[in-house]
Amino acid sequence: MIRSHYLATLVLLAMTVSLVGCGGGDGLDRQAVTGTVTLDGQPLATGLITFDPASATAETSTATEIVDGTYTFSSQNGPVPGDYRVVINSSGGESIEPPAGQAPGDTFLPPPEEKVPAKYNSNTTLTATVESGSDEPINFELTSD
Repeated sequence: MIRSHYLATLVLLAMTVSLVGCGGGDGLDRQAVTGTVTLDGQPLATGLITFDPASATAETSTATEIVDGTYTFSSQNGPVPGDYRVVINSSGGESIEPPAGQAPGDTFLPPPEEKVPAKYNSNTTLTATVESGSDEPINFELTSD
């Protein structure tokens, strides 16, 4: 009986240590990065920006929301120093009316209309270099053509 109590205490202690570790970060040299995203000179209303590793030093992919043309990565969720392939998506966010014959409560999920050209997402040509300690914004000026 004492042995099972001891084992249960060890398991509980191990779980507590692992949970505390989850809040302390992942040990990577993540950087706070901010910037703007415009499409044809106008701030991109909503979207998602993803930094995908393009070099051995860029250890992990990370993404954050674009709101009113700006994005912000904190030092807890930002990219590590290195070179990145950047992907920008935006599906608009407009409300959609259900097709004729469907009630407003019926399930209707049309495919989202991508507002950003493929050359910035599925066929991206965008790149960025994240430098340690830099506070220079990384801005992206996109065009529809």
